[in-house]
Amino acid sequence: MTRELKVDRAQVPPAPGVSSPIPGEAEIPAGGGNYGGGIIAFAKDGYLSSLEAYAHDVEPIRSWPPMDVLIFRSRG
Repeated sequence: MTRELKVDRAQVPPAPGVSSPIPGEAEIPAGGGNYGGGIIAFAKDGYLSSLEAYAHDVEPIRSWPPMDVLIFRSRG
């Protein structure tokens, strides 16, 4: 599942040197047959541009998990 984001570029300057995907992600823990996967953030021209949720299971993620279940990790 992908969500495109619109950032008001007049409100903040771009983040210099940000690569895409952003070097960090949120793990979606598996439990009770729900979720099990992650969320990756993407940037374009120094601004957050989209979020993608992926599943480790055969079933795709159909709704965004609550924030309090996510485990945030840095990949860089």
